[in-house]
Amino acid sequence: MIKLFDAHCHLQDPRIINKAPSLIKTALENGILHFAVNGVSEKDWHLVKEMSNSYPSIIPSFGIHPWFIMDKTSNWLKLLREFMDDTPCAAIGEIGLDKGSRGKMIDFTNQVETFSLQLELAKELKRPASVHCVRAFGDLLDVMKAIGPFPEGVILHSYLGSAEMVPEFAKLGAYFSFSGFLMAMKENKAKKMVKAVPFDRILLETDAPDALPKVLNDSESVFLVEEEKEGNDEELKEMLNHPANIQFVLAYVARLLDMSKEELADVSYRNAVRIFSYEGSKVQKGFSVTVTYDSKALIIDGRKRILQSGSIHYPRATPDMWPDIIGKAKEGGLDVIETYVFWNYHEPVKGQYYFEGRFDLVKFVKTVHEAGLFVHLRIGPYACAEWNYGGFPLWLHFIPGIQFRTTNGPYQAEMKRFLAKIVNLMKEENLFASQGGPIILAQVENEYGDVEWAYGIGGELYVKWAAETALSFNTSVPWVMCKQSDAPDPIINTCNGFYCDEFIPNSPSKPKMWTENYPGWFLAFGYPVPYRPVEDLAFAVARFFEKGGTFQNYYMYFGGTNFGRTAGGPMIATSYDYDAPIDEYGFIRQPKWGHLRDLHMAIKQCEEYLVNADPTHQSLGTNLEADVYYRTPDDCAAFLANYGSTLDANVTFNGKSYFLPAWSVSILPDCKNVIFNTAKVVAQKSIGDATTFVESEFSVSNSGWSWYVEKVGVWSNESFTETSLVEQINTTKDTSDFLWYTTRIEVDEKKDAFLLIQSLGHAALVFLNKKVVAFGYGYHDDAIFSISEKISLEQGSNTLDIISMMIGLQNYGPWFDTWGAGLYSVTLLDLKNAKQDISSNEWTYQVGTEGESLGLDKTDAANSSIWTHGNEIPTNQSLIWYKSTFIAPEGKGPLSLNLSSMGKGQAWVNGQSIGRYWSTYLSPSTGCTDNCDYRGTYNAQKCQKKCGQPAQILYHIPQTWVHPGENLVVLHEELGGDPSQISVLTRTGQKVCGHVSEDDLIPVELWKSNSDSSSQSPQLRLTCDQGWKISSVGFASFGNPKGDCGAGFTQGSCHIDVLSIVEQVCIGKEKCWVPVSTAKLGNPCPEVPKTLAIEALCTA
Repeated sequence: MIKLFDAHCHLQDPRIINKAPSLIKTALENGILHFAVNGVSEKDWHLVKEMSNSYPSIIPSFGIHPWFIMDKTSNWLKLLREFMDDTPCAAIGEIGLDKGSRGKMIDFTNQVETFSLQLELAKELKRPASVHCVRAFGDLLDVMKAIGPFPEGVILHSYLGSAEMVPEFAKLGAYFSFSGFLMAMKENKAKKMVKAVPFDRILLETDAPDALPKVLNDSESVFLVEEEKEGNDEELKEMLNHPANIQFVLAYVARLLDMSKEELADVSYRNAVRIFSYEGSKVQKGFSVTVTYDSKALIIDGRKRILQSGSIHYPRATPDMWPDIIGKAKEGGLDVIETYVFWNYHEPVKGQYYFEGRFDLVKFVKTVHEAGLFVHLRIGPYACAEWNYGGFPLWLHFIPGIQFRTTNGPYQAEMKRFLAKIVNLMKEENLFASQGGPIILAQVENEYGDVEWAYGIGGELYVKWAAETALSFNTSVPWVMCKQSDAPDPIINTCNGFYCDEFIPNSPSKPKMWTENYPGWFLAFGYPVPYRPVEDLAFAVARFFEKGGTFQNYYMYFGGTNFGRTAGGPMIATSYDYDAPIDEYGFIRQPKWGHLRDLHMAIKQCEEYLVNADPTHQSLGTNLEADVYYRTPDDCAAFLANYGSTLDANVTFNGKSYFLPAWSVSILPDCKNVIFNTAKVVAQKSIGDATTFVESEFSVSNSGWSWYVEKVGVWSNESFTETSLVEQINTTKDTSDFLWYTTRIEVDEKKDAFLLIQSLGHAALVFLNKKVVAFGYGYHDDAIFSISEKISLEQGSNTLDIISMMIGLQNYGPWFDTWGAGLYSVTLLDLKNAKQDISSNEWTYQVGTEGESLGLDKTDAANSSIWTHGNEIPTNQSLIWYKSTFIAPEGKGPLSLNLSSMGKGQAWVNGQSIGRYWSTYLSPSTGCTDNCDYRGTYNAQKCQKKCGQPAQILYHIPQTWVHPGENLVVLHEELGGDPSQISVLTRTGQKVCGHVSEDDLIPVELWKSNSDSSSQSPQLRLTCDQGWKISSVGFASFGNPKGDCGAGFTQGSCHIDVLSIVEQVCIGKEKCWVPVSTAKLGNPCPEVPKTLAIEALCTA
């Protein structure tokens, strides 16, 4: 039986209320599973609520209909809020505007005020609203634009507006519900209007007991309900509509759309479930979604989509952070969240699975779903991701005869088994789109095209096998392979890189997709901090869609933290911030986040053009071009590009002049008006980033520190001996970063010599007779290193202890799983150049350190008597453990541990590892700038900062890992540092600023197609993060202020003091908008082009 959803009716209407039980029963028998019952005044809200309590199929709605505004009481809004609070399953409705024969008798100003208050409440409560509109669609659009957009949706019930207004309403989040009233419209006009509505915005309703539909087929008859009236005057009784008559509305609308009733029923039911699936609703998402593709786009439920995506890796944040991060991604204009799957943590021991805490993949996917976003699940199982061993579990390496990522029986068996595990887990939880879940894409393998050459024919066969294996799981969603030009059909090959506008899929039937667009780059110890200007990032995105792109993903949108020993290598830092739009701590990074959000909105304005047409290319001059997408000869969207890196230009397009800065793209959704330029940043700037806290500093416990000094060399009877140097990874099996190499050197007399050590990586600390004599290390780009150190040998036996250190296993490259670590040569060279190779000496090996074996990082060991406590803390001591406590600062702001005074090691808070640190490894002293020119091709080394400094000194402590009272901090210091100088920091506020000129563009969301926007002003918008509010305004000037955000503003020669205006608009607000207009702010120096500059402080 066809499933239907009556999106709007009035079963509480006094004309039919006594018959409601039988009406509902009949409707349910005819496949109508849900009824959205709308109250119209305070007098019937209790009836609607009672019906909802009695019938699970009824979704209640409360509102003041414009016809009943005069009946509302003085506290109507308070009462409405109470009804909504007491009824979590309720929506807002019926509300609206009416200039019809009945509505014109109601004061329209009163209508607008009442409607606006109810619409604002719906948005605040994140509930949909059902809206009545008669002859007031222009007014309705103005109100919705002023209050919207509406992510939770607005239902335009019994819609009879024009086809031309549909796109405007749809942009704001409107759904269009059709009833029997549609049959009164001329059919050609009705058809044009209905066909203008996107499929994912169509709803069906009865508006019962009104809107009785016409019968299209003489052999059918509608369900009639006799009006209930007092007395016996049968002639005066009206025949009313029945909710079961929605099937006739279905048939008529399907005919207008030239589609089957079954198709339309499926589409409209899913749409209704979507809009009524808010938190607390009786309706739950769970309907299947069909995902296919053609050459232009992914097709989701029959609709071609332009999709913006962002990578968020679930283990790089704590679960309590996920909803906020995902919510900010959605607010930033993303449609999809992309994540890898991390095999090594999900199956740490073969056959033993772990999906808890930060590794609760199911919970993460469901959290994305609850936010209303899609998921791209990159199962791999190879991830790279700068993650330890590329995400492979190390036990895989020890399977006899195995070779990774090639045609190899043992490897293919294990890969297929893990792929099946993840796919089946997702199926069991109904998480694929075909099951009603959010997963619309899956990925097998990862960037194999980069290394396939090294595997020969085995690699080619492996690619085909991987594709066939993925398809065999029948997920009903498309699979992709990134950077895989030989990906066999129907696998979609995708692009990764800083730019992908020139990428062409390997088949004309596949859409152009970009799975990794880097907003910055990863951080390694000993390297400067890379960043990418947002103007260049926006340019790359706009160019991609200009050239026919359909899906792009920021890798990363939130980077997060490499907690514990998860960082890959070698020498990937603990911070995985990536200069992403959301920083490591979950703060929005401005202006990157805001500028990209505006870009996403601008591209969405062009969606229907991009997915339905091929671009028409026009040359506008040297390095200047236009790409135009025509829907009809008079209806188009255009991208104007200046891809030169030095010269700005004025170009003529369609007879009109446009200014194009160098290395920029302008977007014109109507081929007339520029609504966005990639080089013109009007988004606010947040002063500081993940490494800059408005500090509230808390030193570690006044009670002082305790410590434990490691034994140097062999410390237990679990050691073993060999007469050769062993490879470290095969020996430790990654159970520890450390391997001790110990041998004896016999000499007849006291003498000096040179000790020559060669290592595959990553670092080594050398002791002679239990004293440190040398330290050596490699680099991220080349882990192999040598140590050459002059030493003094005592007569007789000398003990040589070398602790070899790994800093993350290799995660990238051909055959990377075979790359080794540890010492491979140790030689003595005396002062007479006599060489003695002691590599074949008898060596004693010990895996790990003594402190690790004692569990000193665990909370259980905090009170152990093994710790020494005293007033004189040993500093600059190698191989030492420290512990102390701190009281967490109040508030919900993120915490950070400042380890700038330490050397190299690992830190724990309450038994949770916050990662490796290496504060003494400084980056090169030159090659950095804080103001990198965005123009010209970007690469990872182009824009860098913090030269001559450690890569990282602040380490994220998630709020969920601390508790009231004392918190335990433990450090394992390998080289030497001063723990007395470390501190816990928190952000108590953040400075925000803006700089917007009169000639800047108006906000993208205010743009209205085919209209003159010259009457609207640009706006300077400020928003506080973390729920903070603007507490003070430090600078406000309208004129020609000098300086810039962060560097500090000063008054220019033309200054209008607007401080009081800004304070009135902004103080105490989480966000504020200030129009950049002489009409609003004054104009004492009319000859000067004016700019508004504001700097403010957000605090809790």
